[in-house]
Formats: sequence, C-alpha cells, structure tokens
Amino acid sequence: MYMQCLSSDITVNVLQHPYVYSVLVFEAMAKYVGQVSVLSLIAIFWVATTAMVTTARKAVTLLLSYLIFTKPLTEQHMTGLLLITMGIVLKMLPESKIPEHNIISC
Repeated sequence: MYMQCLSSDITVNVLQHPYVYSVLVFEAMAKYVGQVSVLSLIAIFWVATTAMVTTARKAVTLLLSYLIFTKPLTEQHMTGLLLITMGIVLKMLPESKIPEHNIISC
C-alpha cells in the first residue's frame, strides 16, 4: 500500500517538474565523462601526473570563480593559490641526482 502511494507521488512529481530529471540525467552524463577522462589520464600518464592535472584544474576553477563572480580575494586565498602553484611547479621539475663519488676507504 505504501509503495503504491509512493510511486504515484513520484509519477505526479515527475509530471509536474520534468526539467529536474533532465538536469539530473545531464549531470550524470557529465560526471561519467569526467570519470572516464580521469581514468584515461591515469592509464596514459600515470597517477602522479593525473593528480597534478586535477589539482591544477581545481585551482584554476577556484581562481576563475573569484574573477567571474567578483568575490573578495583575501591574503589567505592568495597564499593557498601560491602554495598549490609552487607544489605543482616543484613536482614538474626534473629530479637532479647527486653524483656519487667512488670513495675508497682505507
């Protein structure tokens, strides 16, 4: 009895607000494409590069949101953005290996 009442409520709700479900379907498809993209990046470039790309994407998205919606950008925001950028740049730099000298011990 309860399930029948619940299903009729859902049907009425779908008929009254069809745009909500189209938005949900679009969001699900967008998330699927995003997950496939991340998994493809992992398969091609390995995990470290993928982590840098996703972190850089989040930082750029955050910066663009502050520029587009004209939010106040505080010193803490700038410090965090600078730290993220420095971390990505340092990770991209090639690792220099210290040459090992053959030391003959007596």
